[in-house]
Amino acid sequence: MSSSRCSNCGQVPEQTTLDSEQSCELKSAVAPGTRFHSLYNSNEAPEPSETPLVLSISSKIEIQLAALDTEISRLRERLSHLEADRAFLAPFRGAKERVLAPIRRLPSEILEEIFMWSLPILKDAMYYQDRTIKLSPWVLTHVCSSWRAVAISASALWSLLILHYDERRYAPHAIEVQVQRARKLKIHFYASLERDTDSQIQMLRYLIEHSARWEEACLGVTADLAPLLLSLRDRIPALRKIWLDVDRRRWRRSRTGG
Repeated sequence: MSSSRCSNCGQVPEQTTLDSEQSCELKSAVAPGTRFHSLYNSNEAPEPSETPLVLSISSKIEIQLAALDTEISRLRERLSHLEADRAFLAPFRGAKERVLAPIRRLPSEILEEIFMWSLPILKDAMYYQDRTIKLSPWVLTHVCSSWRAVAISASALWSLLILHYDERRYAPHAIEVQVQRARKLKIHFYASLERDTDSQIQMLRYLIEHSARWEEACLGVTADLAPLLLSLRDRIPALRKIWLDVDRRRWRRSRTGG
């Protein structure tokens, strides 16, 4: 039997090697009540005249079993193709709702406003510093290209900058990226005697270079960092709020080395 495959997907058009009429005749020939069924289910020897019948039916059974095996194989292949087709198409279920979702048509200005409401409050931002990448605004840049573009261009999203050295270390590159994206800065810088002093000095110097954009500043420094604050004079024109703490305990520990 010839078969042809679809030029697009390679599947074989549905067909069968079974003859339903012959199948019915064969099942009737071996059904209970027939001579063949009686001989098969007993030790009785067939009459010589019955031998051709037994041979004929046995031959037809072999042919039918071969045809059934072929058909089963074909159906399994067909089932495999159907399951593959379903697996391919299933993820696209609900494509209409997804592709035509109203949020895709939101103006950038409205999306930016929504993003602003997603920013963590200061308390949460301080608490979850070790998972900053999972918080807004960073997480917004990993959703899709359009969200990333809006988030990066929205300078207000990047204003809050928290550096708490008692809690963790910071990658300078990530801080530089945030400073570059922000227009105005709300700095929270808390030094630590338990961390590398040089890296903290370097970071505070970098932030002071951008002090003209400071809008708020909360600074907790050690003795080693305190002299750097003198360079802020006449360099913070946009500053509206400041909190400064040179911890005397930190000062004594720093000066005595204990």
